[in-house]
Amino acid sequence: MRALPVHPEPLWRTDFRQRIAVSLWFLPTIFAAAAIVAANLTIWLDAQVDAPVGVRLGLVSDPGSAATFAAAIAAATLAFVAVVFATTLVAIQLAASQYSPRTVRVFIRSRVTRVTLGLFLATFVFSVIILVSNRASVTSARQFAPVVSVTTLLALTVATVFGFVAYLHGVVRLMRVQYLLETIATETRQAIEENFPPASAYLDAELPPMDPSPQRLCYTGTAGSLQPPTCTVWSNCVGRGSAGSS
Repeated sequence: MRALPVHPEPLWRTDFRQRIAVSLWFLPTIFAAAAIVAANLTIWLDAQVDAPVGVRLGLVSDPGSAATFAAAIAAATLAFVAVVFATTLVAIQLAASQYSPRTVRVFIRSRVTRVTLGLFLATFVFSVIILVSNRASVTSARQFAPVVSVTTLLALTVATVFGFVAYLHGVVRLMRVQYLLETIATETRQAIEENFPPASAYLDAELPPMDPSPQRLCYTGTAGSLQPPTCTVWSNCVGRGSAGSS
């Protein structure tokens, strides 16, 4: 007898992995948490650098300019992500109705989609934290130019722009039927290989010992019946009617 050596995995771990793979919240949440940590780190670094106000070091010369820049980036990012993803979801819905419902699943499982959403969310969270912690309106506080924070925010903004270009390229590819069919075929082959491995994966094994006292298992659930879909029954009825009339 030949058997397949497997390492059983708990069902909760498999279910958790599948839920994470098709979720749009897990990776963006990690990006948002990383943005909170990075924002607090850059604020601490600005306090350590203590760049003097009025001396132009890189991008900013005073906390007021930094607050204006952070407010503009926060407002633009939030409005941009709302418009872009709302329009994209409408386009994906149209593609799903024309091609296949699997289009939505392919879109959600796409790594580009989740990374781009994470970049947008991270940029928004980072800019809001910088804006809240800014000391432009506090006259009695010790003033310094937040060079590190604004430079990091600019880098995040540039990364968001490049991420949006990559995301737009991925959505355009997703709208093409040949790419959609190729993606579905690849996922189908992977599922077949995982559930039906080749003959070389099986090893010789001994027969399991017979149970000297077998037990009888009884199902105590509610009995039911299988019913075909309504559309199938209707097509059968129409076919029979046309055949009888002829």
